[in-house]
Amino acid sequence: MREIIKLNEGWFFIQEDRKEYASSSHDGWQAVTLPHTWNAADADRDDTDYFRGACWYQKSISVKENMRGKRVFLEVLAASNIADVYLNGKHLGTHEAGFSIFRYDLTEHLQENQENTLAIRVDNSDIEYVYPRAADFTFFGGLYRGVQLVVVEDAHFDLMDYGSCGIYVTPKVKQNEGTVHICAKVVNDEGCSVEYRIKDKEGNICATLSEKANVSVSMTLEQPHLWNGVEDPYLYTLESLLKKQDKTIDCVEVPFGFRTIEMYPDKGLFLNGKHVYLRGVSRHQCHAGCGWALGEKEQVEDIEIMEDMGVNSIRLAHYQHNPYFYDLCDQKGMLIWAEIPFITKMSPDKKGHENCRLQLEELIKQNYNHPSIFCWGISNEITIGGEYEELYENLVDLNRFAKELDASRYTTTASVSMLGMESKFNRITDILAYNHYFGWYGSDMAHMEKWLQEFHEKQPDICLGISEYGAEGILQYHSDQPKRGDYTEEYHALYHRKTLEIFERTPWLWGSYVWNMFDFSSKIRDEGGRKGMNNKGLVTYDRKIKKDAFFVYKAHWSKDPFVHIASRRYVNRINDQVCIEVFSNAEKITLYVDDQEVQTVQGKYHFVFQDVALREGKNTIKATSDHGQVDEIVLCKGNEVDPSYEFEGAKDNVANWFDETRASLQIKEGYYSIADKMKDLLGNEETKAILSAKIPKIVNHPMLNMIGESPLEMLLGMLNFGLKPEDVIETNEALSKIKK
Repeated sequence: MREIIKLNEGWFFIQEDRKEYASSSHDGWQAVTLPHTWNAADADRDDTDYFRGACWYQKSISVKENMRGKRVFLEVLAASNIADVYLNGKHLGTHEAGFSIFRYDLTEHLQENQENTLAIRVDNSDIEYVYPRAADFTFFGGLYRGVQLVVVEDAHFDLMDYGSCGIYVTPKVKQNEGTVHICAKVVNDEGCSVEYRIKDKEGNICATLSEKANVSVSMTLEQPHLWNGVEDPYLYTLESLLKKQDKTIDCVEVPFGFRTIEMYPDKGLFLNGKHVYLRGVSRHQCHAGCGWALGEKEQVEDIEIMEDMGVNSIRLAHYQHNPYFYDLCDQKGMLIWAEIPFITKMSPDKKGHENCRLQLEELIKQNYNHPSIFCWGISNEITIGGEYEELYENLVDLNRFAKELDASRYTTTASVSMLGMESKFNRITDILAYNHYFGWYGSDMAHMEKWLQEFHEKQPDICLGISEYGAEGILQYHSDQPKRGDYTEEYHALYHRKTLEIFERTPWLWGSYVWNMFDFSSKIRDEGGRKGMNNKGLVTYDRKIKKDAFFVYKAHWSKDPFVHIASRRYVNRINDQVCIEVFSNAEKITLYVDDQEVQTVQGKYHFVFQDVALREGKNTIKATSDHGQVDEIVLCKGNEVDPSYEFEGAKDNVANWFDETRASLQIKEGYYSIADKMKDLLGNEETKAILSAKIPKIVNHPMLNMIGESPLEMLLGMLNFGLKPEDVIETNEALSKIKK
């Protein structure tokens, strides 16, 4: 029978790259335990860059009695970003994808009477043809999910089919009958048969079938219990027993669920025939203190925080996540958007597209059986560098390939905000979503509703969702008059409250995904005085503090009664009277100051108490709900403004005047202008000097590697560099004097 032997203990690590490390002694190396990343410390420091390069792991393994006469496979759950595997100095292969399972057959290379040296060279350098090429997150390096051996008989369910379990289960439901189509791939199948057993949640056998190996089969269940999302995530288990001469020699168990998902452009998403709005968040796989090297504890914590908020869908951005997390999503009933890291920047290397296809095939084959996954994402903001034919053809091919691998699920893409509504790029995948940050990077919050209405009028046959939206919210900053660009917790909450209300007024939208559930590491950023961090999360990077915006969503989405007084970290006040805001899913909230009742307000989700008087010194503010929930904070009234509450570099809250200004500019053919790409403008010494003088912030922007392919006008319309209309006009006039 199959045996799993974990190899997470007893590793040695060195942050150097020498060829002799494939077989040499590990004297002087650091002892480590997997999962491990070498960027756990430097990625979280704001005074240094993080190391990107090749490092080595080494471990001794011996042939145990239970391995003799069997096949032994090495299984690496993930290695970022490229891994070369050696056994006793022999190179077994190279894996060029940083987020997926890969395996090598060690059987013929293991020496029985000696210690075997297993060495893995892992490299998180920028490799031109390996995705992601550029992105707004830190590329942690290491063996960050663990390593194990899989020991099987000579005949076994295929372990070399792109890291899959070798068994593909496709459940279908029609007229109260469940059909399970099964494709099980068996290696060395001569004389073998497979016995299939479907078990219910309690372990009772519901159906059985025996067939020769490598023959696809179908099984039926009458009145199957449906997997119904967070309401009832019911799972069956397919037990596949590989038999030879009536002896079971391999066994694989696959949890699965019966469910139907249908999308309509005018009505949204239907799960098992019932309309469900996807109350979504996006998640990155990093965590304070451990980077990408999360254990099961951290992953359980993440999904429990999402449950607490009332989430029913997760966009697992922007790459394949841990197999354990997909299992948790099945068990919790989360509907999952799973995607590959074809993001921001397309590689000019022809091998880049093959790398996309590899990562897509691994994503789909390794996660095919999860009922939680409803769509495969083939790209994110990939047109930020422009719309050109080679990119379009690559996306069409990826979409076609995804449908070949799995015809049972939708395909999707996340379009960059500036992509035209009627672009042909919006008609490649089955469904579509857009990343929009109206109210943060440009324009105002109300523009989201205008855009959605216009898109639906122009493209009424497209099923549309919102794949990203958000604003920076840093716990340190506070204001009585929050505004775009101030990084305050108050504006962060206001932004999410107003945007969520817009989505609730848009019944045909199939879902929306907050960017992001948690603050996450992004070494290219320097926002709000916090280097190396994207601060758009609803919860802090260490998961210890839920920001006020978290409770905006909990009020709308969760059935668990609660009360939360906002601005609790805005302790020091100077005004005699203040506004107190409360988020709750109750219908009535009563406010007290120092145990004296102030007012009772009836409402929904958001309760506002105006002109609440404060006395000098400490004031205890308490809110109670009609269901008995209580929350309490302390505010201190003084006479001096607390300067720590304001970010010195906060942007002016200016109107989005750029579109109007852009229309009046003259673009001369054969001369430079703001219509040219950043990389071209910076590649010319004269135009670079103009930008350095007039827009120095953009020349030194930490995300230049990402935005270099973008036209300057796109960046000026999307980002706020503190420019006035005359600044843009003068810049364009100066550029237009330089001939190409």
